[in-house]
Amino acid sequence: MPKLEVHAHQSQMSSSPASTPMLTQTISAVNWNQVYSFSIVATHGSIRKGAEILGLGPSSLSEQISQLEQTLEVKLFTRNGPKLILTEQGERLLIHAKSMFDQGLRFLDAVSPLIMENYPLSIGFVPGPHLPGAYSCIGDIQRQFGPLNMKLQHCTPDTFETSILKGQLDFGFSDRRSNRNDLISAQIALDPVRFYVSSDWQDHSLSQLLESLPLLVCRSEASTEAFVEQALRKVGIVPSSVVSSDFPSVLIDLCLSGLGVGVFVEDSLPDLRSSKVRRLRHPKDAPQIDSSLYAIWATAAENTAAISRLKSVLKINTRQREN
Repeated sequence: MPKLEVHAHQSQMSSSPASTPMLTQTISAVNWNQVYSFSIVATHGSIRKGAEILGLGPSSLSEQISQLEQTLEVKLFTRNGPKLILTEQGERLLIHAKSMFDQGLRFLDAVSPLIMENYPLSIGFVPGPHLPGAYSCIGDIQRQFGPLNMKLQHCTPDTFETSILKGQLDFGFSDRRSNRNDLISAQIALDPVRFYVSSDWQDHSLSQLLESLPLLVCRSEASTEAFVEQALRKVGIVPSSVVSSDFPSVLIDLCLSGLGVGVFVEDSLPDLRSSKVRRLRHPKDAPQIDSSLYAIWATAAENTAAISRLKSVLKINTRQREN
């Protein structure tokens, strides 16, 4: 087992000069195969099940767990009849072990021609008008390749690209194309943005409605809200108030309740195609507002299992890529 060198600032170690070699010796003494075996047993709560998965005998696996406990000088399990129960230290180790091995598989998937498919997919979303369309892509991946472990998270535009490049996200969805050469952006949707209101409001024009109802704007960045309002001002429409949110579902609910005029991607949600809402006529001279959705991933991750699945579901090819 190669040694893992640990470096610390001198100021942190000054009280105990010998602590760095001691720490290195402790880490070197850990058998990481035993840590992996522990994570399998802890996940399934059974030596017998863990032995089946790992292809080991139960006694051999039990010995591995005992040796790991001796090395770490902690108790990882207690027994309740045939069932194993994690101790507090065991729970902490499991959390970090799973994260470490997931990242290890993701690393191998990025650099090796071997297919590493067992790590959870980490997928990011920059909230915006097309968010429901991005969610439907996740459903398609599960239907075609599932069941899969996934970690889904919303991101700000500022952290989104950095998280992909650091390997914290396998890929993500945004309404803004990346300008970076080390990221690939594939446009997967381009749809007009329309104005909607509850069917309870009949025989009212857009300008009349906005005198008494707020404009409901879904945005991923501050400029989106300003762009919609600017388009309306060009035809002399000034909303009495504006409600903006990163999450379309909140605005859809307000719109369905008759509490606002929604600005949504056309046909992005089934509710917008129901009799509960009506689409308002777009102001004649107002500029058309379009919204895009991009799937984005790192160039270095092009051949990973995660991106292969994404491209298969979205039928992305080289000609569809923006960069």
